[in-house]
Amino acid sequence: VLKAISESEVELQVTVTVPDGYYVYSMKTPFGLPTVIELENAGALTPVGEWTPDHPPKVVHDDIINETMEKHIGGATWSRRFTVKKAAGELTVAGTVAGQFCSTGAGGVCINIDPPLEFSATAMLDAAATEPAASNSAGEQTQSVAAASDTKSENVGSADFTMQYASEIERQGTLTSPASFTVSLIPSMSFPNDPIELRIDVEVQEGWHTFAVDQDSDEGIGMPTEINITSLTGLEPLDPAFVPSVEPDVTHPLDDYTNREHHGRFSWVRRFTAIAPEIGVSGTVSFQLCDESVCIPPDEFQFTLGKAASADQALPSGVNESAAASEDPLQVTAADSRRGGLLPFILLAVSSGFIALLTPCVFPMIPVTVSFFLKQSEKQHSSPLGLALAYCLSIVAAFTVLGVFVSLVFGGGAVEALANNGWLNLAFSVVFLFFGLGLLGMFELRMPSWLLTWSAKRESTGGYAGVFFMAMTFTLISFTCTFAFVGQILVWSAQGEILWPIIGMLSFSLAFASPFFLLALFPSFLKQLPKSGGWMNTAKVTMGLVELGFALKFVSIADVAFSPTGAPFLLDRPAFLVSLIGLAAVTGLYLLGMFRLSHDSPSQGISPLRCLLGVAFLVFGLYVTHGTFAPQPPEGWLWGQIDAFAPTQVHLAADENVPKSEHNGLDFHLDFEQAVKQSSLEDRLLFLDFTGQNCINCRLMEKTVLSQREVHDQMASMVRGELFVDVVPGFTDPDRRREVKELNNRLQL
Repeated sequence: VLKAISESEVELQVTVTVPDGYYVYSMKTPFGLPTVIELENAGALTPVGEWTPDHPPKVVHDDIINETMEKHIGGATWSRRFTVKKAAGELTVAGTVAGQFCSTGAGGVCINIDPPLEFSATAMLDAAATEPAASNSAGEQTQSVAAASDTKSENVGSADFTMQYASEIERQGTLTSPASFTVSLIPSMSFPNDPIELRIDVEVQEGWHTFAVDQDSDEGIGMPTEINITSLTGLEPLDPAFVPSVEPDVTHPLDDYTNREHHGRFSWVRRFTAIAPEIGVSGTVSFQLCDESVCIPPDEFQFTLGKAASADQALPSGVNESAAASEDPLQVTAADSRRGGLLPFILLAVSSGFIALLTPCVFPMIPVTVSFFLKQSEKQHSSPLGLALAYCLSIVAAFTVLGVFVSLVFGGGAVEALANNGWLNLAFSVVFLFFGLGLLGMFELRMPSWLLTWSAKRESTGGYAGVFFMAMTFTLISFTCTFAFVGQILVWSAQGEILWPIIGMLSFSLAFASPFFLLALFPSFLKQLPKSGGWMNTAKVTMGLVELGFALKFVSIADVAFSPTGAPFLLDRPAFLVSLIGLAAVTGLYLLGMFRLSHDSPSQGISPLRCLLGVAFLVFGLYVTHGTFAPQPPEGWLWGQIDAFAPTQVHLAADENVPKSEHNGLDFHLDFEQAVKQSSLEDRLLFLDFTGQNCINCRLMEKTVLSQREVHDQMASMVRGELFVDVVPGFTDPDRRREVKELNNRLQL
């Protein structure tokens, strides 16, 4: 950017931008290839001072090579002033940028800027000039790795990563341009997983205005701006739509009409992720310009930036993305996935089924399943093989039928709402508490007489009815963790692949249920053990204590659901963990024979296995005690699982006007609209964490991945939003809390 300071002095600003995770060396680095800016035909300019960066470099000493380096992480803007020898008028300055940019971390690579990048900038020299010329606005858009761009050219930097368009009209024989557009893909040099911005800079002349992308064509006067993406190459959308850098002005040109207008300079920005070394995008921009008296006919222009997309890479007909319509940004990737064929989709479904077994939502059902089949194995008419098959087939049927039916009929958030329903979780906790106390021997579980009569008449069926309802309960409880895949297959059904949702759910549930077939068969081997002694009663008591622990989880979910603030009210995180410690200690002492229950048979000692299990429970209790009360909790995998299983502890930030949460030393917007607004105003990337108070996997991700130093440092430079999709904390108004939750769920889907 070339900026006129006075009639005889200008300031040249050269911006060097590198991909995320890279840095350039300073101009005076003791080691490494320094950044060098050279001017061409600079005879009319006399430098005043040195090149000055917009921020000091980071000084790093490398102990391995025993050298000191000065680094600008993410790039820098260098400024330098010059006195001008020529008279007032147009001044053009051209030059080159050379140097080296390198990636951070172990195994980093360095790339020389060779050949040097060329740039040019223009300014008008007159006494009133204190800002760059209007045509210089594109100079702020950095191309390739570096450099202010040539504002006079449509193709700047490397190859067609910037283009310009000017809207022209003729008035009284004079051709004028009410608005100019600069479309840029930044940066043009990228690596997979790098963030990419498609930026449309607009400059509307004084007295004119254009309309926002969310202008209501029925309630306003004027056509809304539409930005359509027609093809993508090597890019995957991150944002659902284009976001303006400046909120539109709300005007009322006539009674009962409301306009949303943009004036002056502003930008529309949409973020993407690079998924290939070569990137490109094509699209159209449709807009309308008006002044105080008249609106000119709508105008439209096309843009193609970067690598031109071939016909097979273009978006399918009928799914062009529109910023006004805010359509699904993942249409391109969905189409690419369909072209992969049915076999990869089935393999993905099977893999997801096995991975779901490792989620914390499934583990609570293991002791329940064991205790259930322990009881079934005691019955003479029960067939372990038949019960195992019935149990697994019931799980498959439940996932395939219930998952697809409920999701398609009631929408993507129906199952999630069911899993987070306060009354349902309270009922689950009562069931776990009831059966847990029954296993402890507090009372004898008796079936209703009518059910016993019904069962006696159908002895040939054995316990198949119970097996079916056991599988249904398991499906509902574990659905919170498995619904991520169910939501994904809804995308296939919405795009016309009728059989794929059924095939996907069938493959997923078969893989998911297969280990339980062996688990259900296991009690048949218990018949080979001696029936004398109290080993089976000990197993039941232990299972009962474990079930009481899992009952706490459902109580905590119900507590959050009924809380007036959206945060744990009665059973908060400390109370939950202390209860868990108490249950672990009681279980360990019981297994070690420190006390007996009234229905336990006397024994002369304990078995080695019982001793080991008792010690394991006591060690587990001590481990949770350390994690709960120590200043620094453990960092291992086990504590991550326990910490995720406990209720979330929401720390609300001090800002009363803008609801925020805080964890890991960073604050997060709880309102998506406020987060987008701050991100646009500050021109910073927006990081969104879709989470839930009852989402165990979310807690695990936040405690393990997001707390890593490298990730934490990256997030610190962004505007952050934490979007709760189950119960939203921080809002005392129930209506507002419901609105925020509905918006978060729409954004997630």
